[in-house]
Amino acid sequence: MDNVIIKTKGIKRAFDTPAGKFWALKGIDAEIPEGKFVILRGRSGSGKTTYMNIINSLDDPTEGDVFIDGVNLKDLSEKERENLRRTKMGFVFQSVSLIPSLNAFQNVEFSMRMAGMKINKDTARRVEECLKLVGLGNRMNHMSAEMSGGEQQRVAIARALAHKPSIIFADEPTAELDSAMAARVTEIFKEMTRKEGITVLMTTHDVGLMGAADMMIELDNGERINAGE
Repeated sequence: MDNVIIKTKGIKRAFDTPAGKFWALKGIDAEIPEGKFVILRGRSGSGKTTYMNIINSLDDPTEGDVFIDGVNLKDLSEKERENLRRTKMGFVFQSVSLIPSLNAFQNVEFSMRMAGMKINKDTARRVEECLKLVGLGNRMNHMSAEMSGGEQQRVAIARALAHKPSIIFADEPTAELDSAMAARVTEIFKEMTRKEGITVLMTTHDVGLMGAADMMIELDNGERINAGE
């Protein structure tokens, strides 16, 4: 049986509005196995980004519990949660946000510095390995302005992967890409789970990408309505 790396129990999230409390999440339960590519699906406003940000500890639930590798996030201090994000998690966003003054190699290496890794020949090899994995072995010295949107997003994926996190959170990473590049990015995530044993949780509303997932969690109006492996 696969080890469960992410578990959520009864996750609810409310926001105060002039009209009263708005419940963005209404009690989400899930168990995500280690080393799987999981798609969190839902239309805009379904609650998927809110749910992801609670899982990765960027936000707190109003009610419920999140367990990462068996540890309840409520039992961690803010400093411990920050260290968890920095060392055990990787992040890929819709907005790529590469550092424009750095080339592709340096952007990926920067994430390793942020994770507290000592920069040496081994880390340099790891940077090259990650850029080759995303198909950019020949673009390592290119600045972000010299790369297409799809290439920049692949650098961002390599950056998220470089420090060997346990989980990568990807929030709508294909939203601004054409269908061919979106499929390529999705295949890269799938390959990462196979080669690196990393768990990938990706939000999307693109139905064309669903077939690549090992598991799907579907949200609508803050509720989980479907899931399958």
